[in-house]
Amino acid sequence: MGHYTEIGRGTFGVVFSGEYSNTAVKKTFKGSNTLAVEFEHGLATSFAVTATAPFLKHKFPEPVPRVPWYESSHGIQKPSAIDPWWIVNQHRFPSTNGDDVPNGVFLFERIPPVPRILQESLIRRFWPPEKQQTALDDPENRDCMIRPYLQERWAYHEGRGRKRLNNEQKESLRNFPAYLDDLQAMGIDCHAVSRQIALGLAVGHWEAQHDMTDVEFVIAGRYPSSTTAPRAHTMPLDAYDQIENLGNRTIMTEGTDKGQKYGLLANTQMWFVDFDKCNRVRVWDDTLAKDIRKLALGICANDPYYPNPLPDTQLGWDVFVTFTETYIQAGRYLLQRAFEKVATSDEHLERVLQRPSMVMKEWSKIMINAKRNNEREVYDARVKTRKEQGWKRPDWAT
Repeated sequence: MGHYTEIGRGTFGVVFSGEYSNTAVKKTFKGSNTLAVEFEHGLATSFAVTATAPFLKHKFPEPVPRVPWYESSHGIQKPSAIDPWWIVNQHRFPSTNGDDVPNGVFLFERIPPVPRILQESLIRRFWPPEKQQTALDDPENRDCMIRPYLQERWAYHEGRGRKRLNNEQKESLRNFPAYLDDLQAMGIDCHAVSRQIALGLAVGHWEAQHDMTDVEFVIAGRYPSSTTAPRAHTMPLDAYDQIENLGNRTIMTEGTDKGQKYGLLANTQMWFVDFDKCNRVRVWDDTLAKDIRKLALGICANDPYYPNPLPDTQLGWDVFVTFTETYIQAGRYLLQRAFEKVATSDEHLERVLQRPSMVMKEWSKIMINAKRNNEREVYDARVKTRKEQGWKRPDWAT
C-alpha cells in the first residue's frame, strides 16, 4: 500500500488519498462526534439521491448532483490509537502537521479533479503571466475542483478590493472560486448550474430531511460510467502531461460528442459534499413556520452558491428565477410522491405542496433584508435597476 498525500484541507479536517486511488480518507481536526454526523448525513443524502434521481431525470433536463459514496468509518466508536484500521494504516500518513496522529476518519469515494487540460486553461485565464508557470508546476493545483458561486459576479468583489482566494485563503486551483461572470466567460451554462444546485438542495430538504447548512457544491471530474463509478479509478493525471505545446489556451465548451454534459465543461460533473454542519429537520411534520425558517437559514449559511434575489444584471435575475422555480418544482414533485396517498384531503395535500415556495419566500426575504441592512447603497441601486429594467417577478413571489 502506498502513502497518502493531502488533496484538500479546510476548517473541519483534511482529506488524503493514495496515488490513482478512487478512495479518499477524511480526518477530522475536531471531535469524532462531528465526523460521525458528517458520515451519517452524507450517507443519508447519498441514499436520497439514489432513490430520487431515476424519476427526477424524467422531469428535469439536468441530473441531481452526485454525492460521493461513504464507505466506512474508523476511530470513532473506540480510541483511535487501538483501532485496527489505524494500526494498519498509520504509517501511510505524512508526519507533518500531526497528520499521522490517530483520530476519527472515514473513507469515501474520491471526487476526481477536473481534467488536466482544464486546469491548464484556468491558470492561463486567471493567473497573471508571470505567475502561470509557478502555478502550473504546483502539485496542489492538480487537486482542482471548481466552486460555482452564483450569488455575485466577480466584478462585485473585485470592486471592493477582494483577492480571488480559496477556502484556505490561497491563490490555488483547490476549491477554485468561480463567480457568475467567470462561469459565463468559461462557457459554462449558468442556468444549468443553477438547476443542478436547486435539485441537490430540494433532494436534501424534502427527501433526506436535512437543512443543508454549509453544504458545498463543486464542479469536478466525472468517472467514465455512472454505473461503475463507485469502483472506478480516476484517470492518472500524468496522462494529460503527454500533451505538448499547450500554448495560451482559453476555456471552450465542447459538444456532447466530446464529453460535455448538462451545460458543464467536457468530462466534468456537479458534486455536493460536506454534511458535517447539517441538522435533521422534520419537514413532513406540521411544525411548519419553525421548519421553514430552519431550511431558509440553512441556505443562507452557505449563500455564495445560490443565486441572488437582488442581483445587478439581467443574467443574475434570470439565473435566480431558474434556481427558485426548479427548487419549487422538484420539491413539490418529491412531496407529492410522498404524500398523495396519505393526505387526508386535496386541501391538505396542497398545503403540503406549498412548502418549497414558502422556503424560497423566506430565504429571499432574509437575503434582501440583509442587503438592505448591511449594504444600503447597493440595495438601493439594485432595487432601482430591477424597477427600471422591468424584471418580471416569478409566479411564486406574487
